[in-house]
Amino acid sequence: MVAATENNIVIVGGGLAGLACSLGIAKIGFHVDIIESRATWLQKGSAFGLAANARKALKELFHDPGSMDKMISKGILVQGMDSYLMVWGNVRDGLLEEVAKCPNISIHMGKTISSFDDVSNKSKIEVVVKDVEDETKVEKLDAVLLIAADGVYSSTRTMLDLESSKFATVTKWRGALTIPNGSILEHFLDKGVTPLRMDDSTKGMTSGDCVLSIFNFHPKVERKMTFVMNAHFVDFPNGTHPREIFFEHMKDPFHRSILEEIFKCADDQEIHWPLAQAVIQLPDDGTNGWGGKGRVTLIGDAAHAMRPASGLGGAMAFEDSVVLCRLLKDKGSLLETRDGADVLVREFESSRFERVKRIWDNQWEISERAYKKGDNAPGMMTQEFRKWVQNGV
Repeated sequence: MVAATENNIVIVGGGLAGLACSLGIAKIGFHVDIIESRATWLQKGSAFGLAANARKALKELFHDPGSMDKMISKGILVQGMDSYLMVWGNVRDGLLEEVAKCPNISIHMGKTISSFDDVSNKSKIEVVVKDVEDETKVEKLDAVLLIAADGVYSSTRTMLDLESSKFATVTKWRGALTIPNGSILEHFLDKGVTPLRMDDSTKGMTSGDCVLSIFNFHPKVERKMTFVMNAHFVDFPNGTHPREIFFEHMKDPFHRSILEEIFKCADDQEIHWPLAQAVIQLPDDGTNGWGGKGRVTLIGDAAHAMRPASGLGGAMAFEDSVVLCRLLKDKGSLLETRDGADVLVREFESSRFERVKRIWDNQWEISERAYKKGDNAPGMMTQEFRKWVQNGV
């Protein structure tokens, strides 16, 4: 059974948002239970941009500054952007290492929530947790707050009857791999950090609406590279192998051999599991936040998934965590009642709304520019706007 404490907070999702948020909450003195559906920590994900505002937020959330510095040392500074390009798995592992040092954080793997009961006459929210492999194994957990950090396809969001995510024109296959000795992929080890977006105007790697980008992290992370394969305007079903899409138009034998080597070296599940890029549209009026209520709130992609034009989705999740933790530190006594918790949740979400909405809109416009040409293409991020974003919270 999950241990109950007087000041227990439950976080649904053990991704970057959930792990980072747990650090800040534990720092205040709450006990945190993270409910994670995966049974093991897989080396998934591709490249991850750690912008200045993201680093500022993480600095406040990490307990040991040295641990954060160690994590960032594996990234590559993008000149002129004040951002580090990281292997997603290295960011996740850095957060996990810090979480492991916190006795008041527990991670429950292979679990998910099936429901919650947040009625006004209860002093806590009752969360029903089930085993992913054996749904007959059910546990109940009482908490003073439930935080949804379970991503763009959030089950918690569904339980709140909030609008679901919408397809945003791109399906992705992405992952990280270690380049074997003698592999044709060694060709990319000296290509630097610039993603090799190979299209008809450069090296001919792309054809039609398909794009392959390769990010080289060697020598920061020895022989490590990540990849993203994008196919535009079609939502492909699970199980679709990218070979079916990319090889339809790609005729050059060298380019095909590169793709085949990626297919060979990458995690088989990632190659067969396309990720439909989805967004969550924010309401027009942010007076009451983005949908949390009572003892339930949402952070990161579960609250406001945006198009990844400048890698700011993760930064917004880290900022959410910082702002929420500041409120919990100053006004945590509000959690003694459901009405008080509702006040805290709405203050958190409404205080974040304007900044998140501006950045959400900007990321949408930048993404649209990638698909449109001419005078009607949306604008880019101005220097003034970029500075405002990088200053963080």
